[in-house]
Amino acid sequence: MDITLNADVIELFAAKAELEVSDLVLDQTLEEAGLDSLTLMEISLVMQKRHSVAVAEGELSLSQTVAEAVEYLSGKLH
Repeated sequence: MDITLNADVIELFAAKAELEVSDLVLDQTLEEAGLDSLTLMEISLVMQKRHSVAVAEGELSLSQTVAEAVEYLSGKLH
C-alpha cells in the first residue's frame, strides 16, 4: 500500500476530527475519533475532488475503525 496515499487519507481524517495526526488512534472507530455521518460525507466529497474517487453513501461507517477506513479509501486510490 502506498505510504503517501495512506498519509494523505490519515491527514484528512485527522483534520476532519480536529485532531493532530499523532493524536488519531487507528484502532478507534470513526465515531470514537469524533466523526459523525455528516463528516463522513464531507470526507467522501474531498476524496472525490482530490483524487476523482467516488465514495458512495454507506461505504464509510461510523463503526469502522480509522485503520479500516484508511485501508478502504487507500485501496480505492489504486
